[in-house]
Amino acid sequence: MRADLEQLLQDIGALAMEAVPEGEPKVLIWAEAEGGTVSADLISGTPDEEARFQLCPPLLEQLVGVFWEDWQGVPGNREWIAMAYAIQDGSYTIDLTYEDDLEDAEEEIDELRPKAITKHFGGALIDYSNPGV
Repeated sequence: MRADLEQLLQDIGALAMEAVPEGEPKVLIWAEAEGGTVSADLISGTPDEEARFQLCPPLLEQLVGVFWEDWQGVPGNREWIAMAYAIQDGSYTIDLTYEDDLEDAEEEIDELRPKAITKHFGGALIDYSNPGV
């Protein structure tokens, strides 16, 4: 991966960790891109126990959008429609989903977020009550 994209991903991770309560064992940035617009949210907490949903701070969401744009500028890369960026134990993983990964885009795009949350948080109860934290 290009050094500038790697640095951007590091910056995204650092901002995500600043945005969630201190000591969270796992953080997931979930982003979706549609029509040139990128939206992103955070889920943080303890897998299989409890987690909380919150809106991404504007700067974090903006950096995710920059990553989406810059990613496409690399020869061989293509436009992704969803990103799951997970942070645990000081390191991150990133899963990108492309439109042609879906069999039925209209149905399955709605299923991606719950699948990603289950993958990263198992049966944790997600608290959606205060997204603006």
